[in-house]
Amino acid sequence: MAIGISSFIAIYRILNFELSFNTEIPDKDRIYRVYSTFSGVFNGVNRGVSTAVPFYIREHLSNIEEVTHFHTFSAEIQVPREGDTPKEIDNQNSILIADSSYFKLFKQYEWLQGNVKTSLADPFRVVLSEEQAKVYFGEISYADIMGRELIYRDSLNVFVSGIIQIPEENSDFDFTDFISYSTIERSWLKENFATDDWSNTNSSSQAFIKATRGSDIEDLNAQIVFLNDHAMAQEEVDSDWRKEYKLQPLSDLHYNPDLGTFDSGRGASHLPTLTVLSIVALFLLLIAVFNFINLETAQATNKTKEVGVRKVLGGNKKSLVGRFLTESMMVTFLAVIVSIPVAFYGLSWFEEFIPEGVTLGIDEPMFWLFLLSLIFVVGILAGIYPAFVVSSFVPVKALRSGAKISAVSSRGSTLRKFLISFQFLFSQLLIIGTLTVIMQISYMLDKDLGFNGEGIMYIYTPYHESDEKGQRLLNGIQSMPEIAEISVHNSPPARRGYSTSAMTYQTDSAEIKMSVHQKSGDEKYLDFYGIELIAGRNIRADEDALEMLINNTYSKKLGFQNPEDAIDEQVELNDKNYSIVGVVSDFHFQSLHTEIAPMMFKFDDDISCIGLKVEVNEEIEGTITKLTEEWDQIYPDQPLEVYFMSETLERFYRTERRTSKLASTATAIAIFISCLGLFGLISFTISQRSKEMGIRKVLGASSGFWKPSFFE
Repeated sequence: MAIGISSFIAIYRILNFELSFNTEIPDKDRIYRVYSTFSGVFNGVNRGVSTAVPFYIREHLSNIEEVTHFHTFSAEIQVPREGDTPKEIDNQNSILIADSSYFKLFKQYEWLQGNVKTSLADPFRVVLSEEQAKVYFGEISYADIMGRELIYRDSLNVFVSGIIQIPEENSDFDFTDFISYSTIERSWLKENFATDDWSNTNSSSQAFIKATRGSDIEDLNAQIVFLNDHAMAQEEVDSDWRKEYKLQPLSDLHYNPDLGTFDSGRGASHLPTLTVLSIVALFLLLIAVFNFINLETAQATNKTKEVGVRKVLGGNKKSLVGRFLTESMMVTFLAVIVSIPVAFYGLSWFEEFIPEGVTLGIDEPMFWLFLLSLIFVVGILAGIYPAFVVSSFVPVKALRSGAKISAVSSRGSTLRKFLISFQFLFSQLLIIGTLTVIMQISYMLDKDLGFNGEGIMYIYTPYHESDEKGQRLLNGIQSMPEIAEISVHNSPPARRGYSTSAMTYQTDSAEIKMSVHQKSGDEKYLDFYGIELIAGRNIRADEDALEMLINNTYSKKLGFQNPEDAIDEQVELNDKNYSIVGVVSDFHFQSLHTEIAPMMFKFDDDISCIGLKVEVNEEIEGTITKLTEEWDQIYPDQPLEVYFMSETLERFYRTERRTSKLASTATAIAIFISCLGLFGLISFTISQRSKEMGIRKVLGASSGFWKPSFFE
C-alpha cells in the first residue's frame, strides 16, 4: 500500500504542478495569443507574428477589449555603482520589450512603485519585478531604486520607472524586466526589431488579445480571415504560398509543444503525456488497493470466531463494518506516513524527468489536506468489501468447528481472481510498453544517420561579435596540435533548429517550387562529417561561385531518378540561379521522428560554428582547457560552451529516455505489487486446504518438494 500510494503522490505532484500554470491570470478565458501558420511551398507554424499585426487588430477588429504586442529579449546586464566598477549580471532570458498595454491585458501584477499609465510611456524606461530589483540593487527602498540606471548589452542605458510584484502562482509569464517599447525606435534595438512590418515573422514578436465579455470565438475567427487577406495583400507573394494567423487560447499555451511558450522560456508540456501519467498513477493506486482487498479477505478466515463472539455479545453488522473500515483507514494512515519519504526520494531519483519547480510540498496546507483525503478515500475503497464480507458471517456458523474455512470459501472468489487478473494484465501492458520504448531508443541511437559524428565537438561564436574576432579565434585553434581537423560552417549536420528557403526549378513543362532545408559551410564539410558524395563533385571555396550540393531526396523531388542527371541543372534561390554541382547521400539532419526532407548545401566561410575533431579521447579535457584559454582572450565576457555531436544526437531522444525510465520504474512497481497480490491469493488458497495438507502428511507426505522414485 505504501509503495502504491508513494507512486500516486509523486505523480500527483507533477500533475498538480503542470496543470497549475496560468490559472490565476484574470479573465484568462478571454485571452488569446495570435500565431502564424504557413502553407504551400513552406508548411509550418510560428508562435510569433509580424509586428504590424497587433496595430491592424487594434484598429480594424471589433469585440476586442485589449491588444498587446511585445518582444522577448535576453542580455547581460551591468549595474553602475558610484565610485566602483559596475556590477555584472549574467545573461537574463526573462526580459520583455513592451508598453503599458501588456499590464492592461495581464492584470495579475501588483504595482509597488510607479503605475501602469506612465512607467512605460517614455523611451529608455524599465519596470522591474520586486525580486529582480533586489538582485540588481540589494535591499534598499523602492523609492531609492526609482531612477537608477541599468545597462543592457553594454550600450542600452535605461532607468527604473516602476517596480511590480509577481504572483507566486505558476505562470509562463515569469518575466522580470520590462523595457519600454518606444525605446526601440530611439536606440540600436531598431536594427533587431521592426515596429511596423508585414513580411518578417519572428518567434520573439508576440501578440495577445483579450476579447470583450460575451464575445463569440467564431466571430473572432471570422474577423481573423480579413486580417489574413490584408496580410497577404501586403506580402505580395505568389499564390502557391500563404501565411495565415490563428488564435490560441491562453489555456492551451502551456500544453502545445508545436508552438511552445516563449523564446528562452519554460518549454511547453505534452498534455497526452500528462494524461498517461495520471492513468499510470491511478492504476498503481488501484493495484495497491486490490492487493489490500485480496490480503484482507485471505485473512478473513482468522476472524470468523471473533465476528461470531461479537455478534453473540450484541454487536450488529453496522458497528462491525465501522470497526473494520476504521482498521483499514489506520493501515492506510500508516502506509501514507511511510509513503512520504519514499515519494520524496522518488522525486529526487527522477530529477532529470521532473519539471523544475516540482517539490513534495510538505510545507503547503493543501498537501496535508490531500493526504487526509487520500487516507479517507483509499481506506474506504480498500476496506469496504472485506468489511462487509467479514461482518456478514452468521454467528452460529462462525462459531461452529470448521467454520473458519467454510464461512468464506464461497465468498468473493470470482472477485479476487478478477482483481489478480487485472493487476497482471496492467503489469503486462507496462512491460510491453517499456520494451517497445527501449527498442525504439536502441534503434534511434544505433541507426546509421548518414554521417559520422564520432569524436567531434563544436562551438558557436557570439552572433553579435565582429567577424575579425571570429577569425582570430580560428587562427588560434588552427595552431593547436591537439586538433586533428577543423571545419567552419553555420551548423553541424543534425540539430534541433533548422533554416529553410523557397527554391524554384524550371522544367520544360512546369515550375517546381518547394521549401528546402538550407545548410552552408566550407569545402571540408563533407569529409569532416563523412558525408558521401554520390554524384558530381564538391563545392569550391569561392563565395562568388553560384553552386550548391543537394541531397538525394531533393534530386528525386526534382524528377531525377539517377543523381547524375541532376548535375549542372539550375535552381533559383533568392533571385539567383545556382548550379547543382553534386548530389550527396541522404542523411538525417533532424531526429528520426522526422522524414528526410529536401536539403541543399552551399559555400560560406562565415565563422558562426567551428567543428573540431580530436583523435585521442584522453586529449579532450586538455583540449577544452586550451580552447577556453584561447576563447577568454577574445571573448572575455562570454562563457565558452562546447557541444559534442554524440550528446546532440542523444538530446533528440531525451523525452524517450525519460519515458523509458519512468515506464521501467512503474513496471517494476506494478509487478512487485501484483506479486504481493498473487501471494495473497495463494495464502487464501492454502488456508482453505489446511485439512487436505494435514491428511496428506498423516498419509506420509513430506513438506519438501516432490521427487520421482528413481532419485530416492
